Amino acid sequence: MPKESTYLYAVVRAGVGAPEVEGLEGARPVVIEAGGLGVLASPISCGAVRPRRANLAAHQRVVAAAAKGTALPLAFGMIVRSIEEARGMLETHGEALAGELERIDGCVEMGVRVRVDGADPVSFLVEQDTRLRSMRDELVAAGADAPHHLRVAVGEAFAKRLEQERDGAYTGLVSAVNDAAHEVTENAPKADAELANAAFLVSRDELGAFEAAVHAFAASLSDEYAIDLTGPWAPHHFVDLHLEVEPAAA
Repeated sequence: MPKESTYLYAVVRAGVGAPEVEGLEGARPVVIEAGGLGVLASPISCGAVRPRRANLAAHQRVVAAAAKGTALPLAFGMIVRSIEEARGMLETHGEALAGELERIDGCVEMGVRVRVDGADPVSFLVEQDTRLRSMRDELVAAGADAPHHLRVAVGEAFAKRLEQERDGAYTGLVSAVNDAAHEVTENAPKADAELANAAFLVSRDELGAFEAAVHAFAASLSDEYAIDLTGPWAPHHFVDLHLEVEPAAA
């Protein structure tokens, strides 16, 4: 690769001004245009970028600023050899990119998590299930002499109960906000206490209605549950671009 390459952040429509923020290596992004589209980019002095905190923060800073309008965020670490290659990418994938920009136009991403709050999630779920509670008590009474099949049965029963709880939480959440969201992506829970983790594509005009629906859903739950609402963000979970880079036509 040449000594200086070009780092890409997000695809936008042509004519959109570059945000006045610092990107990687402190460089201010510019908009490279071709075929009615643009891509936010900045020069970079290396051919690869490590996912260090400062680099990730710089990438996200530019994407977040672009997302105040309509932008397709690109994956971290996308580098081309030249401005001409960036234009070639826009020309090669112009129809698909324009379609994606139209699909997410005026929308942002909102994140919602449902979790068990303040209690040990294992104990909490066991106490909610009569059969599981009875099996737990039998296991505790047997102590070190508990047979292997009982230990396995308790583990399987808890896993099934947790799956049911997660299915119910996710289904209830999606149903509650369905009228205020265009699309939803389910994310895998990251801990036993997390029952549902979802990203929603929401129109900016519907943000108030979406937040109200989330709060109403939270109010319908018992005090043992908590809701985490985050955003608005760039629609990362709703943009999946696989772009090949080709030189621009002469």
